[in-house]
Amino acid sequence: MRKLLFVVSTAVLVAATLAGCSSPDSSPTSGSGDSPEGKTLTLAHESPWNIEGTPMEFAVEKLKEDGYNVEVTYFDTPEALSQAVASGEVDAGVTSAGTVFSAIDAGAPLKNFLGLSRPNYVMVAKKDLDTCESLEGKRLAIHSQEGTTGTLTDKWLSEVCPDTKPDIFVLPGSENRIAGLIADQVDASPVDVISSMLLIDQYPDDFGLIDGYGDPDVMADYLFGNTDFLANEPEMAQDLVDAYMVGFDKVNSDPEAAEDLAVSLLPDLDPDIVREAVKYWIDEGMWSPVDGMDDDVVQSTIDLYALTTPYTNVKKPADVIDDQFMNSVNG
Repeated sequence: MRKLLFVVSTAVLVAATLAGCSSPDSSPTSGSGDSPEGKTLTLAHESPWNIEGTPMEFAVEKLKEDGYNVEVTYFDTPEALSQAVASGEVDAGVTSAGTVFSAIDAGAPLKNFLGLSRPNYVMVAKKDLDTCESLEGKRLAIHSQEGTTGTLTDKWLSEVCPDTKPDIFVLPGSENRIAGLIADQVDASPVDVISSMLLIDQYPDDFGLIDGYGDPDVMADYLFGNTDFLANEPEMAQDLVDAYMVGFDKVNSDPEAAEDLAVSLLPDLDPDIVREAVKYWIDEGMWSPVDGMDDDVVQSTIDLYALTTPYTNVKKPADVIDDQFMNSVNG
């Protein structure tokens, strides 16, 4: 049985920066030993576990109950992650929609087969920078040019303050951009919601949010797979989709359980902030597996990412989506 490596690209945990703690040595979902059925799913995270992974954490419990062995590996960058899936080294993964779209446009044998989450970023800036226009000439750090933060930032600047020219540079990892803000090496940056909460909670007089950043009508992350894997291992792919939907339903039907899980897996963070962040994700509908596969949402997402890097081959949802595993979800 081939291994399934599920790669989670998350908004980055900032405990090392704000709480002085290092990331865990292994994921809370790692396992060992083959199941009786001999099925192995290897979950590889691009960064330490974060709230975004809550439904998948419940999904892993379900998969283990069903007989899957779960292992964990890590990738350093979204690009390396997508290359691993494209090469067949990794069967499936999660990362920025823009990263996967660009890989598909370049000919990589990939398709997205489940929507996961909407953009989870806010624009954090020094307290005196409270408008888009105030960023003129300021140091604005993004995670990557083609990823969600780079694309959303480009769209936001062009629509809200087209004459404003900040000094934009790439600094991967929310924790690194937070550290840059604290060290006065960055003036503003899009970071994930929980990172912004932690930063402003500790430095309320130094940092704030610039309103109006982001786009709620597009997707940030998809579950995507190698097309050979999707064709040759459809039962395994379906099991992953179905298990994720079990996790998604649990998060929404039992928010307290989701909060407790997140608090237990983020022990170095203020539990009140973690609970507040989970509530935010639920209330704002940040997890969006079904709507994320809707043709209109997919098309809007393609159009958004094409603003940064115009596509040659990716033009419509069918170019990037394989919806064969959605029948059980929609039915």
